[in-house]
Amino acid sequence: MKIFLSTILLFVFTHALFGQDGSDIMYWKANAVNNTLIGRYVHFDFYRRSFRGREVDTVVIYVDKRPIQFVEVRKDTGYNNWFNEQCLVSVDKQSIRMSRCKLANVTKDSIESILYLDYYDLSTKKLVTSQQLQYSFDRKIINEVLVESR
Repeated sequence: MKIFLSTILLFVFTHALFGQDGSDIMYWKANAVNNTLIGRYVHFDFYRRSFRGREVDTVVIYVDKRPIQFVEVRKDTGYNNWFNEQCLVSVDKQSIRMSRCKLANVTKDSIESILYLDYYDLSTKKLVTSQQLQYSFDRKIINEVLVESR
């Protein structure tokens, strides 16, 4: 009887281990974002929910007073969702990559953050330079905020 119970417990325990997902992301609705998240690293999911990369949106962000269109890159299997694999890339042959944002301020109508922009040489695909840009997004265009788990 002891062997039978031990086998059952071992099966249940190992089965539970395989049932865990690999996500390090917490999802917050834009209207629920508050000051407790200031200083945290985030990604924004614009307009429609981009779960599993089915609905991919674009957003225009002004960089050095020039409008740059970015597209969401969501690597999400539903089970393994890693924060550092999510990003925005510029539509212009993907020369700019927004690797993450840091929440700086939250108001009733907007979410301010520091954008981490990486510029790549298109011919060598190597990082040329990086820039941090203070930016404010209207809450209306944000569907969810992906927060890096600690």
